[in-house]
Amino acid sequence: MNEGRDGRTKGRTLWRSNRVGCAILALMVVILVIGTACDEEEAFRSFRSAASDSMQAGVNDIMDGVVDGLFAVIDQGLEDSDGSAATP
Repeated sequence: MNEGRDGRTKGRTLWRSNRVGCAILALMVVILVIGTACDEEEAFRSFRSAASDSMQAGVNDIMDGVVDGLFAVIDQGLEDSDGSAATP
């Protein structure tokens, strides 16, 4: 049913499976080379230098959200006790 006009699909599927196998083998070799390329301290140092800016921005965004939430709760409390909206 999946055969072509001349019945050569078996050769093509074997070639495709060899290509997939070679790709997996190449990926394993790359992972092995990258994994043994640097020691643990160097990996931690490079991670810290690459991630510190984005981590700082994330923590700042979280703290901004907490502060905004606290002010929203305080404004809601003032609005409930006065019966009128607080003016900024």
